[in-house]
Formats: sequence, structure tokens, C-alpha cells
Amino acid sequence: MSSQMIPEYGDDCRSEVPRFQLFLTCYNCQRPSARYLQAVPSHITTEDDLIESGLLAKQAFLCGKCECPIGTITGVKVEWIDVPY
Repeated sequence: MSSQMIPEYGDDCRSEVPRFQLFLTCYNCQRPSARYLQAVPSHITTEDDLIESGLLAKQAFLCGKCECPIGTITGVKVEWIDVPY
């Protein structure tokens, strides 16, 4: 019986990807909130890239308190997270 190498997941099988945190304010009740955007195209790696990409225009917002569909982005922060590939 032949033995096969079974790959183990470790540091060599991981990749860093950006996860963006969006800080928002409801237009109606002014309640602050935050959302994460994780599955973004690979060429978007900085806050500036995200803003210039037009991806934010396609995101939906609904206030959890008053259900207003209009929100204002007040900040963007990028975090690098490890994911297995």
C-alpha cells in the first residue's frame, strides 16, 4: 500500500485578504453602525481602491432601528485577515 502525503493546513497554506469595515450613519435617525465587506475583487486592497472602484454604490443599506434605506458612509477601515486557500 502506498502512502500519500496529506497536506496539512498551516501557515504555508494561508493567504491574507482584505476585509473592509464601513462606518455608516442613518440619514433619518442619525444612528451610527458598522458593516463588513469581505468578498471584494482581488485588485481592491486599500481604502482608496475601494472608494474608486464603485463597489460601494452597489451596496444596500437598511437602518436596524428605523428601517431607513439611506445611509451615509462616514469612514472606511481595512483589516488584513488570514484565510485558508
